[in-house]
Amino acid sequence: MILRAKIPLRISLNGGGTDVDPFCSTNGGIVISSAINKYVYASLEERKDKKVKITSLDYNQTIEFKISDKIALTGNLNLVKATINYFKPYKKGFNLNIHCDAPTGSGLGTSGCLGSMLIKLISKYKKININNFKAAELALKIERDIIKINGGKQDQYAGLFGGFNILNFKEGYKCKVKKIKLKQSFIDELNYNCLLIYTKKKHYSSDLLTEQIKRYKKKIKSTISALKEMKNVNKLFIKSLYSNKIYQTGKLLDRTWELKKKMNPLVTTKEIDALYKDLKRNGILGGKILGAGGGGYMLIILPFFLKSGAIKIIKKHKMNITDFNFENSGLKIWKIKKSLITSNNKKYFL
Repeated sequence: MILRAKIPLRISLNGGGTDVDPFCSTNGGIVISSAINKYVYASLEERKDKKVKITSLDYNQTIEFKISDKIALTGNLNLVKATINYFKPYKKGFNLNIHCDAPTGSGLGTSGCLGSMLIKLISKYKKININNFKAAELALKIERDIIKINGGKQDQYAGLFGGFNILNFKEGYKCKVKKIKLKQSFIDELNYNCLLIYTKKKHYSSDLLTEQIKRYKKKIKSTISALKEMKNVNKLFIKSLYSNKIYQTGKLLDRTWELKKKMNPLVTTKEIDALYKDLKRNGILGGKILGAGGGGYMLIILPFFLKSGAIKIIKKHKMNITDFNFENSGLKIWKIKKSLITSNNKKYFL
């Protein structure tokens, strides 16, 4: 039997950065997030021997070791290695294959979603019952305390629950998740008036968030005031979503982007600023870089009839459009019989 899993990536509409300590533990963080139909995938197949083989299609890398070995956290795939270490011991070895619809450093929460998915997948393999909240807490503990990577707290929750959510954080890794229950017609209409832009530039969220943390600890006024104001904008953002007001939602996204830049000037680049300036001239309502910033993906909200002009501008700046839809479902894990997908059973793929 083979276990498979997929978890949706996410876009954060507002509040990203408020979920980063030490601001979050002192003032509380709140993020408006939605899952999208881009996923991280994994497949776990038990072996007959006592070896573990990790294959990452994205890194084009394979790692193999004995289940009795403590895997050194060096090189790539440290999150995967640390999670496997956490669940030891294992009676038998297994093959673990992972891949993602978006590149690393995309701003869509790939590593955080991967961490939570692996917790749920390996715990199911070992027949350990871990709910979504505990899985997200554990994924955060592994990434922050064991691997020592800076970051926020939203990604580990967003993918597990799916849909639109208000994520409230305090000290530690716990989170209160409140579903934003929107009409499907509004979700579809919002999607119709959005574009997702790939800047073709990766970012390194740990470095960018380290800068934000430094600015907060130095008590730089622009950073502190922007973080606090972003929490206030959340109230307006939630109201605009519940009121089905796309124009207001777009304008608030623009406000969020201005606050994000005040919070940490490194979240933007000359290329991103030039693109956004041209898009604003074309009439978009608002937009923002997703994730920690500095590259990755940008979400914009605009009247649908301006899309063709916006796409020309995006191509002029040598960036790409990525199709997407909002995703209501969260993590999914399913079983498949190995005998069904062997090379002898060609009909399975016809």
